[in-house]
Amino acid sequence: METKETLSRTEPRKTIVEDSEFYKYIFKKTEKIVCAVFYILRSEQNDGQKDMVIADVEDTASVLLDVALQSLNAPVSCTDVEARRVQLALIALESNLRVAHASRLLREGYLEVFLHEIDSVQRSLRKYIEQSISYNPFGETNRPVEQIRERRVVQPRKQMGNDDAPRIETAPAVPRRDRIVGVIKDKGEATIKDIAYVVTDCSEKTIQRELIDLIKDSVIVRDGERRWSKYRLI
Repeated sequence: METKETLSRTEPRKTIVEDSEFYKYIFKKTEKIVCAVFYILRSEQNDGQKDMVIADVEDTASVLLDVALQSLNAPVSCTDVEARRVQLALIALESNLRVAHASRLLREGYLEVFLHEIDSVQRSLRKYIEQSISYNPFGETNRPVEQIRERRVVQPRKQMGNDDAPRIETAPAVPRRDRIVGVIKDKGEATIKDIAYVVTDCSEKTIQRELIDLIKDSVIVRDGERRWSKYRLI
């Protein structure tokens, strides 16, 4: 008769590769980004010379692909851990791509496309990472970040008797308009995707409507057109 231990060893382990969304929106898109990086960088170089900056970009791209491949074989229970590893590898690649652009080894148009695609994968990763995030600035635990919209504030009453207890009031959530302005202020200038990465309780269309109102109220201005638009404070 098989014991539970024997059954657990013989049953197939469910791995991340069986998660169709992870495979399609994270692994496959990451794979395409890495392939594009190697293709574009090597086609841009002259006389087969390999600059050190370009070598760094290619190294981080290779690491990113290795991390993405390894994540597929990990158990489903470790999805959040693997998602964090992919996220860090993406950040490293983005950083080196910016350095390559600053060194005039990567055209601005290519950089913009890479940043857009990396941002797309990062947004997909958030679903897996935020499930395990605990927010604990005032003793609150096991609550996802996006669910914490307000903070409990304890204010004592003016007159306290023997039976009196502290009164608990709830501080109102910060208005969406103010949060959008805050993102733009912190970054100096921001795209709609930059804002959507922080303001997660509404769609990009809603953020765009708020931005239009802020422009009408002479709070911000827009630079650029369509997908390249950036917003800054006046």
